[in-house]
Amino acid sequence: MSKTDAYLNELKKRGIGRDKSATGRSATAAPVAEAGDSDASAGGAAKPAKGPGWVVSFCLCLGLLVVLRWGVALADSDVAAMAMIGGAIGVVLFSRVLRRAFLQTALVVLVVSAVGVGFKHGGLPGGPGGGAKAFARQTIRAAFGWGPGKQLAAVVNWRRKHHADIIEKYQKSQAEGRLSLDRVYSPYFNKISGRDPQIRAKALELTRPCPDNDAACEVAVLNRFVTEEIRYRSDPRGNADYVQEATFTLQTGAGDCEDQSILLASLLEAVGERTLLAFSPGHAYPVVCFSEPLIAISQAAVRRSAQPGYRDLVWSQSGMPTQGQAVQGLIVDNDHCYPLEPTQSGSYIGKPHSDAIDALVDPVRGGLRGFAWER
Repeated sequence: MSKTDAYLNELKKRGIGRDKSATGRSATAAPVAEAGDSDASAGGAAKPAKGPGWVVSFCLCLGLLVVLRWGVALADSDVAAMAMIGGAIGVVLFSRVLRRAFLQTALVVLVVSAVGVGFKHGGLPGGPGGGAKAFARQTIRAAFGWGPGKQLAAVVNWRRKHHADIIEKYQKSQAEGRLSLDRVYSPYFNKISGRDPQIRAKALELTRPCPDNDAACEVAVLNRFVTEEIRYRSDPRGNADYVQEATFTLQTGAGDCEDQSILLASLLEAVGERTLLAFSPGHAYPVVCFSEPLIAISQAAVRRSAQPGYRDLVWSQSGMPTQGQAVQGLIVDNDHCYPLEPTQSGSYIGKPHSDAIDALVDPVRGGLRGFAWER
């Protein structure tokens, strides 16, 4: 047997050679194969490409799980969260590299987490706190407590609980704000007494000349009375602000800004006009509210202006604004509200205030009211 035949027989035994008769190759080609590299000597068979190693696949899957967890937590809605989860599942199912590695990674994470829970809640096997039995019980409970369905439910429930916690904290802060509001402003709005018989009697007496259901006339008359008849006097000295009852201010005919505001608000409330208290730095003043804009109130008053004495009731000093006077308005609970200034003689309804409003309080309903500036 020649050297070439012996070499070919050896290749056939290894299963990587080809018979000379099947390939039609002559024996003279064998020496070339012998002289070539190892790949050529193996009959030209290509080795299959190797994928990433298990460690690399494990890290990829672990990174995918981490990104998925944070992405779901930061998603804006449950639909976006479920879309992320579905996308991750699709990547795993259609990726030949990740499919097997993902199962292996999930198994490792499951085992490590379950054992960690067992150590944390069951104690070391043979140690205090339950020993091996408690460790095994906690580990099994943690292992069987996992699962794709339960994890998806846990993600959605976490989001719902997270949103519920935010709402609960907001409501708690609102309640705490209400308590703080009551402590700060209750000494003022608790003094407003529209149902006091003396206040009610005075309001009815002052508004007797007004036609029935004429808000413009009632507000103008009451604003004029406090603005022109009540004198400004500072509070007595002391550490705390001195707040008078509305009846006391009415009897004495004097008081500071919050005393005059409380009296005017009480008179307005006594005839059914909604009134708020506005607080700005170092000052307080009432805000009267109508169901429609002041321009509509004025137009309705113009139609009644032919009545004897009506124009003086509505448009004289400290009454409704006249043409060319600037008006400041607020929208509060769909009502159109306008500031008053009882401490300034001649201050008309809606005269602008330059100071920012720190708080707007409803003395009847209680609590802080939000507002928007009227355009």
